[in-house]
Amino acid sequence: PQVLAHAFDSDDRDGIQRDVPIADWQDIVKNPIGAYWTSPPLFDAIMLRGKRPRDLDPPRASIVIVTDGEENNSTFCTLDQAKAILDWMRAKGWQVTFIGAEFNNWSQARALGANENTSIGVQQKLLPEATSALAKKRAQYGLYGTPMHYSDDEKQQFGGYLNPPKGGA
Repeated sequence: PQVLAHAFDSDDRDGIQRDVPIADWQDIVKNPIGAYWTSPPLFDAIMLRGKRPRDLDPPRASIVIVTDGEENNSTFCTLDQAKAILDWMRAKGWQVTFIGAEFNNWSQARALGANENTSIGVQQKLLPEATSALAKKRAQYGLYGTPMHYSDDEKQQFGGYLNPPKGGA
């Protein structure tokens, strides 16, 4: 199995940061992924990221979209096109997860076809713990096909005020 990590922003829309076998993965905290982090064009990035898994066509794939804000200035992909790409991935049984870094990205994730269990807002200081929990879910998905869902308790644990309880403000 292979791990691909892409970072994107308005300066580099197709920055491949990691393309390694899982056994060679380097801890992101100790060896961070770099980018300029300027106004990421989210829809363009989704379209660009969809090409590699499409070409590889693995039996299982986990696509994790981490954002710290809304879509910015995509030039060649619309919301409907980005949603269609992600819907195609979900139809293949691939897992698509949205993480909002210090940002409740539920409305963005919903517009891109996500269900409530595949989106979470995470406090920046808890991002390592939240991604570690996601890594465990990814392992279970890779081995057994178990869906990668965040529970309401996990949303409160990692996001707190970013993820008000259901029925809350």
